[in-house]
Order: sequence, then C-alpha cells, then structure tokens
Amino acid sequence: PSIATDSSGNFTTIFTPLSGEAGRYDIFATHPGVSVVPVQDTFSLLGFRANPASVSLTIVEGSSRTGTVSLENLSDVPLNGMVVQVVSKPANLQVAASLPSPGGDGQGEGGPSIPASGSLPFNYSFTATTADAYGTVQLRVTSTEGISQDIYFGVSVEPLRPRLVATPVSLYAAMAVGGQAVVEFDVANLGGRDSGPITLSLPAV
Repeated sequence: PSIATDSSGNFTTIFTPLSGEAGRYDIFATHPGVSVVPVQDTFSLLGFRANPASVSLTIVEGSSRTGTVSLENLSDVPLNGMVVQVVSKPANLQVAASLPSPGGDGQGEGGPSIPASGSLPFNYSFTATTADAYGTVQLRVTSTEGISQDIYFGVSVEPLRPRLVATPVSLYAAMAVGGQAVVEFDVANLGGRDSGPITLSLPAV
C-alpha cells in the first residue's frame, strides 16, 4: 500500500488478509523510487484449508458411504490439537468423523497436529437409515490456536427400491413409406434394489 509518514518518518498501516489467506510473509518499507530493498521483517498468518472443501455424494437407503478429506496447513507453523465436530446434519443421517489419534512428536494436546506446510487426513462415514435422510452435513475442524474450517457435504439418498431411467428420455426417427427405422435407448436402474424382469410395451400404431 501507499502510505504517508509523519515529519519524523514514522507511519502505521493495517494489513487485512483476504478470506482464507494464510502463509509466511516477508515485508519491507521503502521510498517509491527504490526498487530493491532487503526484507526487514517477517510474520506468519495461520490457516488451513480442506481438500475438497465440499463433497456431494449419494447413499443407498440403509447403507453407508465413507471418504477422506485432507487438511492442508497453509503456513510454516504447526497447527495443534485438531478436533472435528458435527455442526448440522439431516435428522435420519448418522454421521461419524475421526482424526488420527494424537501421539508421537508434533502432536498437540487433545488432538493431532498438522505439520508446518503439511497435511492431515480425516475420515468420515455417513449412514442413511431412511430414505428421507438427505440434506447438507456441516463439519467444523478447529485447532487450539482458534483456526477453524467448515466442510460441507451435500447428501442425497436413493430409496431402497428400483428406479428405472431411460436415456434419452424421448426418441424421434423418420422413415420412408413401407420402410423401417431402427432406434435404440439405454435403460439404467439408479435405485437401491434390483429391478427384476424388464418388459417392453410397444405403442399400438
């Protein structure tokens, strides 16, 4: 930023980081006409991100889905005591999330640490007990330094019954009088249960 000093050359400025910004910063101050200046001070801005930051998944009624999210430390300072909590979830969806057990060097009290510029995985498991267990799950990961990150999961539940879908949903074909035209389509069962025998009924034309 461009800043004016007082008569003694003193000045004050405020650095406002962007949302989600973190890392190690080298700073210096100089006259606008000077192009090369050595670093005069450094500081670290703590922060981490979730990769992926959001997840969309489909669960068959009565079954579970599991996965892993990587927590990536954006600074050169370890983040300690990581814990994960369920902020919100659909009523009929069972949610479990776990971080690695703390222990050994570099582990913070109460939970594991993310090493400087490193990463830490955590696992999640969702179980849909009924067909209406769909919606958004919000998990929050927090360090003892007060750094937190929310992760969102969009969950849809496939009922435990067959669901046939044709692709394409409509067909059009032309043919000469007295001739014929061949058309085809695919039928997929996107439901949570086998369809059983399939029959095809032709139109009365």
